Amino acid sequence: MLRKLGKEYQSLSLAETEEALRSSYHEDRLLALLILVRAYLGGDDAVKEKVFDLYLMNTQFINNWDLVDSSAAQIIGAFIWDKDRDFLTV
Repeated sequence: MLRKLGKEYQSLSLAETEEALRSSYHEDRLLALLILVRAYLGGDDAVKEKVFDLYLMNTQFINNWDLVDSSAAQIIGAFIWDKDRDFLTV
């Protein structure tokens, strides 16, 4: 059901999506991450960088295995695939 909602609400702005990502409700955070994955996959380089930065600034809200599993490879992994990864060891 959340994946269907993610498709339906994929046009949310990054600010609105970030608001959902900061929710105290797990399901809101998962929905936000599904929307961010869609934005990343469908975005140009500028959008991808914005989604990547938003993700990193909100890692404290990505605090359960399913949240990580549903988003980290598609956003973080994809973004750093051909880039410097030094920030990972900090």
